[in-house]
Amino acid sequence: MDAEAQNIVGKGKEPQNRISKACQECRRRKIKCDGHSMCKNCELSSAICSYRAIVRQRRPGIRASFLHQPSSGDPHPATKRLPTRQEHPTKGSSGNPIPRDDQSHGINSSVSATHIASTSCILQLYYGASSNFSFLQQIHHSLSGDRHESRTNDEVREGGAELDLYGQRSLFFGTSDTKNIPNDHISDSPVMLLSEKIADRFLTDYISTFHQILPFTSAEDLTQKTKELFSNPGLNSLNTANTASLMVVLAIGATMKEDSGWAEMLAEKAKNVANSIGQMVNLQAIQLHLLLAHYETILGRPNSSYLYLGTAVRKTFAAGLHRDTSIHETNHQERRTTIWCLYFFESLTCFTLGRPSSLARSDIGTRYPENQPFILSLIKLSKIISDAAKLMYSSQKSSLLDLCRKAQSVHQELRDYAFDVLERLGIPLGRILETEQLDVKQILLETLYNNTLILTFRPFLIAHVNHQKSSDAGNEAHGLPDTLSWLEEPCGQAVNAARDLIRFLAKAIDQNVVTRGLRFFCYYLEGACFLLIDDALRSWDAKERNIAVVKTGLQCLSKLISGTGSSTNIYTIRRLLEALEKTRLEQAGRIEAAVAGSISAPPQNQGYDLNYHLDLDGSYGRGGWGEMPLDTMVNFPAGWATFQSGSYLSKNAIPEPEQFNPDLHNFNWGFDNILADVERQT
Repeated sequence: MDAEAQNIVGKGKEPQNRISKACQECRRRKIKCDGHSMCKNCELSSAICSYRAIVRQRRPGIRASFLHQPSSGDPHPATKRLPTRQEHPTKGSSGNPIPRDDQSHGINSSVSATHIASTSCILQLYYGASSNFSFLQQIHHSLSGDRHESRTNDEVREGGAELDLYGQRSLFFGTSDTKNIPNDHISDSPVMLLSEKIADRFLTDYISTFHQILPFTSAEDLTQKTKELFSNPGLNSLNTANTASLMVVLAIGATMKEDSGWAEMLAEKAKNVANSIGQMVNLQAIQLHLLLAHYETILGRPNSSYLYLGTAVRKTFAAGLHRDTSIHETNHQERRTTIWCLYFFESLTCFTLGRPSSLARSDIGTRYPENQPFILSLIKLSKIISDAAKLMYSSQKSSLLDLCRKAQSVHQELRDYAFDVLERLGIPLGRILETEQLDVKQILLETLYNNTLILTFRPFLIAHVNHQKSSDAGNEAHGLPDTLSWLEEPCGQAVNAARDLIRFLAKAIDQNVVTRGLRFFCYYLEGACFLLIDDALRSWDAKERNIAVVKTGLQCLSKLISGTGSSTNIYTIRRLLEALEKTRLEQAGRIEAAVAGSISAPPQNQGYDLNYHLDLDGSYGRGGWGEMPLDTMVNFPAGWATFQSGSYLSKNAIPEPEQFNPDLHNFNWGFDNILADVERQT
């Protein structure tokens, strides 16, 4: 445009306010969008308001710098820029080819294993790349020095040996806490055995925790049904599906107690009912399978949870629950709440197991439940989780640079989500004040928020470690070449999220006693500890700091209600810490000292003390503890290991020998010597 044209334009009417981009719903409907985080159109139609995270690049850049060098007038001087495909160099300064970043880095490897329970019961299970099981196998290969140079990006590895080595077989196949309950007890009504006082206690625990994410039946209705159950043991006033759902509700509440015997008995009754109504399709049957899925997740049986969710989804489609209809106007609120609760938990479970989801957001044509702001926040988080699973763990191959752009787009969605949660619920995600009282809703959202960050950026940490491993195999210089130096930032984001998750849960468990009964936190603590141990392989400088936070995670696991799941998590993490120390000694050329004591020596003789207590007066948040010296992050007073039912350092915390490799069960931890030393010091 020449100067005369510019002058003419300048004399015209003032330009209207324009927005940078419209939301996806307004794009689809081809209507004008106001550009707000929840635009007016979406608010009126109760639609999900989301914006395209990746801006279309119509003209690829031609500059070859990896970081955008801002000019003096740049309004965003801290914005970093990734190279495009055209800018990616293929030769180094010496003219030698540089490995391209779209080669397989083992970031999408999954795991499969077979378990023969009997001649008539053979389990063959698969878990994808976003699961803790596949990540554990990645760490094991890095610790053992196993080098696989020619792996494909979607390779499925056999993981049976690693499951036995780290005691994960019971969790992998869902055989933990299995009890043989006599058939005559199962057929009897639980009311004949359970007192109303105990049932009320179980129900109170359920309403204060899990009812927040399963509110399709009100607390008042649950209380009334419980009274009817005990006032009429013949169950004449309640149908079978309703009774079974109530049994699962009480079973979930019972899992928050030390003895899970009641939980198993109540759940077995409900499972028998679920099996007997296998062909029944209605709202109550869907709710029953959804509740059973939650129960199985709590007790560390992820595969059983996945199967119950699959049944619930199929019955949802068969019942037309995914579509609004005027036929069911009397219970439309309950129907909407049920389908959206199912969508949330199915998306979360599939993401954590690395398996495809069966219920997509586009499949649901019903409105959101009314007056349920917390459920609405879970629905929005589910959409982000689905995006992360599709972008970061799909079978479609892409370069690390492309993957990083996708990860940053998910990260931007999470930042927008955190702003929305703060605005609508008043919950500050990632910014916890020391004086703030944490409720269950905030604890759940903060944990899921950080876990989504971890799984989004974890592939880059795996790629970084695998690159270093291949460099060591080829006797190349240690560290990243200039073409991959940008990997440091996404790796750091994963590590920060893992540290934040552990420190936040440590504060929550210490402050809110109810949190100690939420066993499913074991999964998130385990995954965060795994990542910090893997990061120690990437950077030995971060080893001591990471191990200090991993110890915090171990303490959190020991404070949760004891069960085979938490005991297995503790056992696995300790095994990894021992293997990590051995690897460090080998790389430092001091393997002779390690051989003298062997890997079975007590952990405190290997350079890190497990007798510690977290100082919860420290600050929380990204970078909050990063500048603090190690001795201000944790304290080491004696006697930290004495909790509700004794110390997890006791041999009772080690899972039963029949669940694990006998050689590992006989592993000499030297607990008695450790506790004796502590007593002498005090």
